[in-house]
Amino acid sequence: MIHECLHALQEIKNSHGKLLKLGLFDLSNGKGQGINEASVQLMASIIAQTKQDSVKYYNLTFETSSPLFYPIQTALINQMLYFTGSYPLFHSTLYSNHVFKNTFIAKSSEKIYNQIVANFDLLLHYEGILAQYSSELSNCLQDFKKVKRLNTKIDTVKTTLLNLTLSTQNIIIENCFHHEFDLIIDNDSLNAFQKKLYDFRKILITTDSYHFYHQFYNHMMCKLEEKRELIKTHGTLAYLNNLQTELLDLEQEHLGQKFFYRLFDKLKLLFEEAVRNKNNSDIH
Repeated sequence: MIHECLHALQEIKNSHGKLLKLGLFDLSNGKGQGINEASVQLMASIIAQTKQDSVKYYNLTFETSSPLFYPIQTALINQMLYFTGSYPLFHSTLYSNHVFKNTFIAKSSEKIYNQIVANFDLLLHYEGILAQYSSELSNCLQDFKKVKRLNTKIDTVKTTLLNLTLSTQNIIIENCFHHEFDLIIDNDSLNAFQKKLYDFRKILITTDSYHFYHQFYNHMMCKLEEKRELIKTHGTLAYLNNLQTELLDLEQEHLGQKFFYRLFDKLKLLFEEAVRNKNNSDIH
């Protein structure tokens, strides 16, 4: 009931009464229904004060505040707001604007945001197919061949849902944490990043064969040690951020923004490589 009431609050119509937007769902291009349903259900669960519960769907194990309705979607969007905070998401869900979209893009990129939105829609699509097959199965229990065929189709869809869920989670982890890693300038921000990376395990969706997060965690810990050495040697790395600001100011007068972002990234890599080479030569 709360979920449907929130949908009613979301509606954006034109002067002729045609529905244009529903929160994060843009009806003009048909994109965003999945992520909108996830956000609305997450809000409904918070309003209803539903407790966190450990669930298992399609061999995926995770914690969710919505174990019966859109459990995977709510778990994934909870991972997104781990980086954006809840305000942008709930503001856009209620007022059908781009606050959440722009906030998440700032934490990753527009390409990544669009890919995640597309994956949410695919999750909704495949869950619909799964429901259809399950309904057909319940109505043909006497037909052994059809039962076997439908069970095969159901297993295939469940595997697709598992892979799509973990792929979406990996996209969130890799891109958002890489962005935050680039913002580390001193020991305080480094320690805060390390804690945030470690605490993400609490909202992780996992299965027996899932190793991406742990491999990524170990990789980032190595990168953090390199960054720690840079800070130890050169102090606060704020001048790198100042360089980026100066380059972007110059961009407004001359060249495209993407060019300077790429240039700045390469300068950082060259700088860090130079420091590593110097440290290695000092050791030898």
